[in-house]
Amino acid sequence: QTFKDKIHRLVTERPELFTDVGEETTERFDHLITTVEHQATHIDLLQSENEQSQEQLRNQIQELQSSLDACRYQLENERPVQSQQLVCATPPSDEISQTNIENYEKQIRQLQQKLSQHDDEKSLLRERLNEVELELRKVLDDHASTTAMYDEQL
Repeated sequence: QTFKDKIHRLVTERPELFTDVGEETTERFDHLITTVEHQATHIDLLQSENEQSQEQLRNQIQELQSSLDACRYQLENERPVQSQQLVCATPPSDEISQTNIENYEKQIRQLQQKLSQHDDEKSLLRERLNEVELELRKVLDDHASTTAMYDEQL
């Protein structure tokens, strides 16, 4: 009798769960079992999708980190080389003409522009990394929320 009362109470409190289900306690119980099985399957599917999403996001983060590291490495290697080239290309001060000075200034501006472009690229990569990390946190939060919701329903 207690079991029957509990199912009746559930039907009264949550009638939307028993749409198109007969009045018999057995029918209602079978419907509840089917619903729980369906929800368990759905939870498994969501967990699988979440794991795939997390793996994709981890891969994206790794790719972005690799790109960022490659840019850093390239920048670190180009700076000394460019500086050394400028030092080696600089003739003694008595041979420096106005044209040479203008050429050096042009080279300096080009190098500064290239450095600025690398800094911009680095910033964009960092922004994308932050976006991907935020998306990962959202997916994890959604997963936790969905899991909690289904746990409550069970």
